Amino acid sequence: MHELCNRDSVTIEDFYTAFFDRMAEFIDRKLALASRECEVRKRRPSSVITFGDAFLRSSVEGGECFSASAKYHFELQPFQMIGTVADCFIVIDKLVMTDKKITLKELCEATDKNFEGYPEILALVRNTEKYGMDTPLTNMHAGRLARTSSE
Repeated sequence: MHELCNRDSVTIEDFYTAFFDRMAEFIDRKLALASRECEVRKRRPSSVITFGDAFLRSSVEGGECFSASAKYHFELQPFQMIGTVADCFIVIDKLVMTDKKITLKELCEATDKNFEGYPEILALVRNTEKYGMDTPLTNMHAGRLARTSSE
C-alpha cells in the first residue's frame, strides 16, 4: 500500500482496494504453502506437525496433524489484528482525507521512520479516535473491514 503515498489523488476506497488485494495475495500464498504441506503429509502423514497442532488434543494424543484442512484457519489468520487495521484506516480517513491536518506523504514519511523526528504527527495519530471507542467513524471502518473480509 506504500505505492499510494506517491500518488497525487488518493481516496479511502483506494486504501480499501489495496488492503484487500494484498490480503487476498497473502491468503493465496498461505494456501499454496498449505497445499505443499499437505502433499508432504500424504507421503508421511504424521511426520509434519505444525505449531497450531501443538494446541489440538487429537494432535497431541495421536501425533497427527489436523490444522491444515480447516477453512477458517487460513481465512481469518491474516486478519487477527482488526483493531490495529481499523485504527490505520481511521487515521488516514480522519487526519488525511477529512480534516486534512497532514498529507498522505507526510504520514508515510513519519511511519517509515517510526515517527522519529515527527512528534507532531505522532501526537495527532495518538489523539485520533480508535477502534472500540464506539464512534460513527470507528464503527464504520471496523464494520466495513469485518464485513468485507468475511465475504
